[in-house]
Amino acid sequence: MEEQIYLCSNCNNETVQEILKIVDSKGTWYNSIKPDETTELQKQYLLTKCKTCQCVSLYNVVEGDCENVLDWNLCFPHIQNLNADIPVEISNLYREALRVENVSHTAFAILTRKTIELLCKDKGATGKDLYSKLKFLVDRGILPQTIYEMADSIRIIGNIGAHDSSIRLNLFEIQTIKDFILAMIEYVYVAPSKIKKLKESIERKGKHNG
Repeated sequence: MEEQIYLCSNCNNETVQEILKIVDSKGTWYNSIKPDETTELQKQYLLTKCKTCQCVSLYNVVEGDCENVLDWNLCFPHIQNLNADIPVEISNLYREALRVENVSHTAFAILTRKTIELLCKDKGATGKDLYSKLKFLVDRGILPQTIYEMADSIRIIGNIGAHDSSIRLNLFEIQTIKDFILAMIEYVYVAPSKIKKLKESIERKGKHNG
């Protein structure tokens, strides 16, 4: 089996990865900007195994022959693909958090807290601290109470991680942080954009049928 040295997506060590299998595939994708448009694309899937942690990773690439695995998209361990409607700065910071998740739960919590700070800034929230800024978004109707409570939980955990190194976050807490931050991003950025595009698509169909 062929081997390459690159960063393992499981243990985050730059080490030898054994390439177990490469498989060709194809599928249909829709254009996120123009949902009515679909495209047939060829894909390749790459399965690897880390020589250090013995865990597997699955990658894919669309219509390309990338020799460098770092240019492939990671499918497993699963990393949530962030919608193009999310501001780039927020997407980049959340991806940075995901990269350190398996290395330091504390660092992950702190970076997700910073992600919320960026969201507040993007939405024009004002206040002396993150708590005040989140309340600002609730008062302006940008965040509902449930999403606010999710964000405030991340704020509190991020504060604990930043100020008390003796406290260790468990897997449940880390997974819940991920679920909450994605729900918040979905509500603020993705859902409104999808609603708009769906309405436009329905209107076009109505005009066509009328």
